Amino acid sequence: MRFGGRIYHAMSAQAWQLQEFPEVVGRRIRAARAIAGLESQEDLGKLIGYSGGEIGRWERGEVGPREPILNAIAEACGLSRSFFTDEWWEPTLRRDGPAA
Repeated sequence: MRFGGRIYHAMSAQAWQLQEFPEVVGRRIRAARAIAGLESQEDLGKLIGYSGGEIGRWERGEVGPREPILNAIAEACGLSRSFFTDEWWEPTLRRDGPAA
């Protein structure tokens, strides 16, 4: 599809979000790991076949994981895939308890 001289490829909204907002997805991966009781990035990595260093890159938002990897993370943490891609959900974690 052409628009304004640029070529745009059709992709799902979820795929677009993974590419454009890796820092948001990264925060959600960190939250999912905490919910699942996985204390380290290495613990999650062992479950899905990736290194703790790669998990760290995703959590910091340096790069976003591909969709099949995100599916594996959701399954390993016992969560729905939508936990990572729904627009309304954004964790607010504070040291003094949940935000009011």
